[in-house]
Amino acid sequence: MMPMMPGMRWVLVIVSALLIFGCSPSKRSAPSMRAEAQKDMEFHRYDEAVELYSELVQRDPTRWYDQYALGQAAVAQGNLGQARMALEIASTLRPNDGRIARDLASVLYQLDARDELFRLLKDRAQTTQMPNDWLLLARYAMDCDDPDTARLAVRIGIALDDDGSAAPYLLAAQIARQLGEERDARRALIIAWHANPEDEQVNTMLRDMGIVPGPTLAIPPSTSAVDPATQ
Repeated sequence: MMPMMPGMRWVLVIVSALLIFGCSPSKRSAPSMRAEAQKDMEFHRYDEAVELYSELVQRDPTRWYDQYALGQAAVAQGNLGQARMALEIASTLRPNDGRIARDLASVLYQLDARDELFRLLKDRAQTTQMPNDWLLLARYAMDCDDPDTARLAVRIGIALDDDGSAAPYLLAAQIARQLGEERDARRALIIAWHANPEDEQVNTMLRDMGIVPGPTLAIPPSTSAVDPATQ
């Protein structure tokens, strides 16, 4: 047998050490974990995605995106309690992000946490003074059987909408019709049509109410002090 060279002995020592100590997995990088978690979400492997995002937020709880992604994964998994916690942290870290606020509102609604839901939506609408935030409050108010809040919120949304878009008036019409206030619904809907004659939802709703859209369609005068379409 050939004698072993001194250099070979050191190589064997190093290889042996790698085999012994290399058995424990090294800490994975955060980018690779995010990439895998995103792929898990795409293929509906929600348990795996939640596990990966949970580890990421344990490493660094201040990364808003990981908290938000964990919230989305937990919703898909059906764990609304974990979703709420993650989305509340994400919302605190990134308070101006409308996506996070909408997702958190949806989770609070599903959990029947009405007080927290309205506190979130009202605080956000009053802070941002954005039409969409007031309209979101109006939609949830109707879903929660609070028509007074819905009327007020949609009126504020209309007043703040400098673009004169159809969306606030369409929502006002939907609210009025849901409450049986056909005249107010008709007026709001006609204003929505004048704002955007191409809106398919507006045109469909007009026809459902027996109104033929067209250039001769005049806006009727307001007859109610609480008309949600009052400008």
